[in-house]
Amino acid sequence: MIAGLLVRLILAGITSWNNDIRVWFQFAADLKSGIGVYTNKTFSYPPGLAAILSVVYYPLTIFSNPSQWSHYSAVVDKLSAASLLFWPNVATPFFAFYSKIPLFLAEIGFLLVLYSTYKKNIGLDKIKLILLFFYLNPLVIFVSAIHGQLDLFPILVLAAGFLFYRKQNFFWSGILIGLATTMKLYPALIFLPLLFYIFSTGVSKQYFTSAYKLLLGFLLPVSAMLVYMIFVPASSVVTFTRFSTIGFEGSMNFAAINYLPFLQSAIFHHQKSLSNFMTFGLYFSPFVAYYFARRWFYKNKIVDKFELEKIIVTTFFLIYFFSGRTDPNYLLWALPFLLALVLENQVKLSSILSFTGAGFLFYLGIHSMSWKVLFFPLSYFGYSIQNMADQYIRFSQIPGLINSKIYADIFLFSAIWLIAAEFSIIRQMFRNQIRNPNVEIRKK
Repeated sequence: MIAGLLVRLILAGITSWNNDIRVWFQFAADLKSGIGVYTNKTFSYPPGLAAILSVVYYPLTIFSNPSQWSHYSAVVDKLSAASLLFWPNVATPFFAFYSKIPLFLAEIGFLLVLYSTYKKNIGLDKIKLILLFFYLNPLVIFVSAIHGQLDLFPILVLAAGFLFYRKQNFFWSGILIGLATTMKLYPALIFLPLLFYIFSTGVSKQYFTSAYKLLLGFLLPVSAMLVYMIFVPASSVVTFTRFSTIGFEGSMNFAAINYLPFLQSAIFHHQKSLSNFMTFGLYFSPFVAYYFARRWFYKNKIVDKFELEKIIVTTFFLIYFFSGRTDPNYLLWALPFLLALVLENQVKLSSILSFTGAGFLFYLGIHSMSWKVLFFPLSYFGYSIQNMADQYIRFSQIPGLINSKIYADIFLFSAIWLIAAEFSIIRQMFRNQIRNPNVEIRKK
């Protein structure tokens, strides 16, 4: 754990995901100026994340100012014009470090929640190994210490909501899942299987009372978010635009076929139909996952204490497949539940490594495998940005195996890799279960 924390602390200040740290910079600048964080339209997340970031950045706005957070770079400006992937400014090591420290705390909080959820059912040594696997996983480190993505906040809250659900404290479970939904909307799709599960499996003897408490708790924070959106319409526009499929883009999902040249003409002519297919697929993901899983368990007369985790993982896999964009940081959403299945030998650890490896490959593809561009903050210590930018340009001009640029090939391969890993995991969950005390045949 100490080694993992040291790696994060070293990387936090000397790396930045250039185009995304612009969002956190602008958020802090708008917060300091008092004009509203949705005014400049750079922040495109739900109000729950805005509330968290307001708490994070408010102290920063008191003892510093935007001139200390980033500096303009003509080199990166030219790189931005050439690739559309970069922000003309370079974040200071101070700002990059400050922005990522809360994510490191969220990771530790998640580990404590995961431990509390499964400590009674699983051996302590097993839990320690799996917690270390999460904490030292290269994808997890990349998301928090380099990319600086905010998914760790809703992941923590969603995992805590699941902990309360396991304890049958449905009201607080609903509140926490509702809070996670105010940060990113996908937890709303996970809430539906949890609600259905109360009625169909006997998780609670008082079906309607338990479901009412779960629903009431969920609606309280969600209703507060909707009220806020009424008074700040800009937050509503950006929130639901991100949630819906806005086009048949290429990513780690079904839309990766967009990178196949021989299909591009057909995709262009049927783009609206394909977008609608993905949109409706996204909305129906929880219903399809729940129906498939419950039917399989009923048909095979299997009682499994980890049935709910399998339903949630299947739902997330469908969300990944149909989402407008599936980026590597989204993969962390399924990790809490996948790790629980690894703990009971129902999913192989190698499959989880493959699952996260696909996301790591996608990260390399975004920057054409020129990882040095992630170290722009090193310029504050005398390193040349020009050399990093030149290397990026050289890589981006290399012809690809399938498409015109090598990163398009990496996007396609990472999507194929991810989908294959997901199918492998589903096969293990529902067909190749290893006999253990948590899996038994249902008696007549």
